[in-house]
Amino acid sequence: MITSEQREQRRKHIGSSDISAIMGVNPFMNAYEVYLSKIHEMDDYVPSESAEIGNYLEDDIVEWVAKKYKVNCITEPNHLWFNSKEHPLFACNIDAFINHDNRFDVSAIEVKYTSLIDEWGTGEETIPDHFMLQVQHQMLCTGFDYIIVGVWIAYYGIERRHYVIKRNQKMIDRIVSYGEWWWNTHVIPKVPPKDSPLPIPKEFSRIKKVEGKIIDISSESWTAFTEAKETERIAKKAKDTAMSKVRAELGDAQAGRVPGEENTFYGTINGKTRTFKGDNNG
Repeated sequence: MITSEQREQRRKHIGSSDISAIMGVNPFMNAYEVYLSKIHEMDDYVPSESAEIGNYLEDDIVEWVAKKYKVNCITEPNHLWFNSKEHPLFACNIDAFINHDNRFDVSAIEVKYTSLIDEWGTGEETIPDHFMLQVQHQMLCTGFDYIIVGVWIAYYGIERRHYVIKRNQKMIDRIVSYGEWWWNTHVIPKVPPKDSPLPIPKEFSRIKKVEGKIIDISSESWTAFTEAKETERIAKKAKDTAMSKVRAELGDAQAGRVPGEENTFYGTINGKTRTFKGDNNG
């Protein structure tokens, strides 16, 4: 887990979890969310259940990888933050620092817990694109020549895999050039990335508010919001009316056959009224 000081440092740098979102290959976060986190002070994410499990298992996965490779590790947070000397805009946290007897062969362990198996290959360096960018970013910041990735995949049980990811200077150069361009284009002038979709409303709720600060909302945004609310209200009323008509036809029947769809019913099953599949015997 990172310290509060390290969390504040994240606002001043492009981190290893930021870069894939900035470059448009992160399936869970986009560039606009990264932009918000750099120009505003934000409340912490409320982690998903899967993320909580991953945090809980982090030490176990590190220990498992260390045993596999017969290495000693340091996991004390103050030893896990690195800032690139050559490109100081880039900084990262690693999960564990490999403490070799040979001081010229230092590296890191990065661990993951996931239920998504598809992009985790059996090859030595076959990992999802957004994690590949993350690890290459970490090698940019640390100067390491390789990083060991350990992943536990919750897929019909727990499948454990490990990978040695080697430094790819061409990819690192691309990270530097694109990251610096993005920062200078968006963060420095406070211009949001228009080619990135707006985050969901609750993401903006994480921005810590300035007490007493009041701004003017644009007519365009407010009109779009109020019109969307009215459309939603009308649609909900129409849905409720249509649902009442269907349930009026059902009367005391447990279910009714859905027209035009074979073996499909609408009715009450297991205490819930919904559409379900079944046999056609009534």
